Order: sequence, then structure tokens, then C-alpha cells
Amino acid sequence: MMFAKSEALADRIRDNWNALTVKRYLARVEGEIPDESGVFESYLRDDPRTMKVSSVADPREGKFARTEWRRLGGGRGWTLVEVTLKSGRKNQIRVHFSEAGHPVVGDVKYGAAKARRLFLHSCELEFTHPLTGRRFHWTSRGCTSAQDMV
Repeated sequence: MMFAKSEALADRIRDNWNALTVKRYLARVEGEIPDESGVFESYLRDDPRTMKVSSVADPREGKFARTEWRRLGGGRGWTLVEVTLKSGRKNQIRVHFSEAGHPVVGDVKYGAAKARRLFLHSCELEFTHPLTGRRFHWTSRGCTSAQDMV
């Protein structure tokens, strides 16, 4: 969690969030993905009736989302992926992998079988301060090894 020291700085960060940040995640998804890497792109819309997010065909009805991923490993019906978000939309990773037929393990809301937990972990946040240009980098302890995702 980050806090800005002024409302003006908070607005500047919020307005340029995707350009100022790099966000990486680890996810264990259902099914074995044979490809080494890939990209999902779609326009996402939140449906207040179902309380779910989904991709829509008409760009005017959703917000653009780009999810880049690379395969780290897998076995026995699952794949471990590193995910880099190029946009930050609600449930973006969950929606993109579910719509590709590989929901995040434990994500019952988006079509996965029940598991002991949701296997999606925020690992890294890189941030460039919009005024000073100083680069910050935070890494979660849980991402020093993918062992927790297996």
C-alpha cells in the first residue's frame, strides 16, 4: 500500500499508474499450458448483476487490459506462471486465465475447483516517483521461491 503526501501528487500517481508501475504476480492455474509465454488482451467490464468481471467485444463497454505471462513449471494438471500486468484492472488475471480455460487454482468464482486457497500471489511492485524520477522496487518474501505455489 502506498500513500501520497498531497492530493495533487495522489492525482498524478493515479492518473499515470500503469505508466509509473510494473506489477508481477505468481499464479498456479488449472491445466497444463504447453506454451512458454503468452499475452492476453481484452476489454474488461464489471457486471453488477453477477458481481463478476468479463471480457466484452465492444471497446466502448470496457477498459483495456493486457496480461503478459511466462510458464515457470507445472505438473499433474496445473501450470505455474509469472504474470506481468500492463494494466491494472479488477480481477484481470483471474478473468484472463479463466477465459483461456485455465482458471487460477482455487478460484471458484471464475470456474476453478475448490482448493485450500486461491493460488495467486502479488510478488513485485516497481514504481517511478512522478516528480523525482526515483525508482522504487518492492518484492514479497513469498516470491523469493515459487515453493508456496506448488
